[in-house]
Amino acid sequence: MKRQIISHAVWIPAAAETPAPRNHISFAGRIEKRLAKSSGAISLIASRSLIPDTFKPPSRTRQWCSLIFLWNVACDWLSACGGCAELRNGGLLDIDEQREKLETKVSSRGHFIGQVVDDLDAIASKVEQRCALGYTDLNRVLEDFFKEVLNLTYGINLQNLNKDRLNAPGLDLGDAVGGMAFQITSQGGSKKINETLEKISAAQLASYPKVFVLIIGKRQKTYALDPAQAQRCKFDESRILGTTELCREIIDLPLGDLQAVHRKIADEQRRIRIELEPQLPDGSYSTSVMQFIEQKPSVTRSDASLLAAHPDVEGLFDDAEEARAALDAFIDALARLPRLTREFFGWMIDESDLRQGIGGQGLEMNADYLQAMCSSMPNFMAEVRLLEARKFIDFDEDGSGRSGMFRIWFPGAHSTGFPEAFGYFVRAEALSARTMFSTMNFGPFGPAPAPAPTESIKKPADVNNKSKLGRGSRR
Repeated sequence: MKRQIISHAVWIPAAAETPAPRNHISFAGRIEKRLAKSSGAISLIASRSLIPDTFKPPSRTRQWCSLIFLWNVACDWLSACGGCAELRNGGLLDIDEQREKLETKVSSRGHFIGQVVDDLDAIASKVEQRCALGYTDLNRVLEDFFKEVLNLTYGINLQNLNKDRLNAPGLDLGDAVGGMAFQITSQGGSKKINETLEKISAAQLASYPKVFVLIIGKRQKTYALDPAQAQRCKFDESRILGTTELCREIIDLPLGDLQAVHRKIADEQRRIRIELEPQLPDGSYSTSVMQFIEQKPSVTRSDASLLAAHPDVEGLFDDAEEARAALDAFIDALARLPRLTREFFGWMIDESDLRQGIGGQGLEMNADYLQAMCSSMPNFMAEVRLLEARKFIDFDEDGSGRSGMFRIWFPGAHSTGFPEAFGYFVRAEALSARTMFSTMNFGPFGPAPAPAPTESIKKPADVNNKSKLGRGSRR
């Protein structure tokens, strides 16, 4: 599809009287848009009489690249022409400004066109994959998507006719004021077109005398239409559009309308492509919400033997088993935090101070220092709120006007000597809590714990064997 479109993407109407290409639909307002666009293109050449005959653009020049070349040549010629000084001084023609505007306009059109073509091509490919698997139905989300795209492209006001009645026969989208309607389909063969025409009722034709078919995919070159139905619906092949033909209509829009279509498609294309995913054999889909949710971390645990035996934490634990239980409880609470939150909490511990004064124990951090250091950090306050909600920190302000302090806690190990022991141990061993919490590797606290012993289950003795043994012993 892209190969067919790119050749058309650089063409523009050259004159107001230039007829629209055969694939264009003559909707109300379409001619006015083309006239405005053509006039805008021609107004870039302020005075054709000032340009030598060899440099005059031909009447049907349509390529943007050719227009830029001609304009650059004209600018150079006017700059060298002394008779044009009064024209430039009078402000009627600012060549550099017009050149810059033209180049910006061409660059913007190229960006929008490329994105529109790629996104519609991706949607058409998804529909084709579904059709290959036997899923030829198009859901309501896709109908509403193309309703908005068609409205922006043709300046009409289509409504979803399936809103009140599911799968209205023959037609999916309709504009009662403009008297036109669309059938949106993934099947582009003559059989589908004829079936659509047969289903259109007389009442629908009265409300929508102009019927079109939009194929999400490739349009056939020719169609074998049912003559009777085609005559009844006043329908011919020119009213059959494929995704390629729709793209050609879009890329010929004025820049403002093209940008609006681009914005709509860019906003919706990801959701549309997910909606079109076929169900996998196991009942799941290729895209899952779990792909966007952070997985639980892999944890390297420790028996806490080095922590319990360290001289700086002497007396804070009764034995290594108490230290291990406290460490495991803290790890379980820490693992529930997102990775970035764990890393932020570890950084707070690395930057914290041991509490001072009578009864002071554990760690704390100056709140003003935290604010100053993290002022440019995205979602800084959200991280603080989450840590407060999970009982990892709390705010303490004595009302004296001095900086408040964030006290640091260790959920799961509050009632033990672990908070104080952790601060002493990581400082004595020059460990980074930030790295440790991010990787969830607690190996520095001691070797991995030994696996819990499994009790062996004694199998009941074989009665037959016992009896045999008994008989043997009697012998």
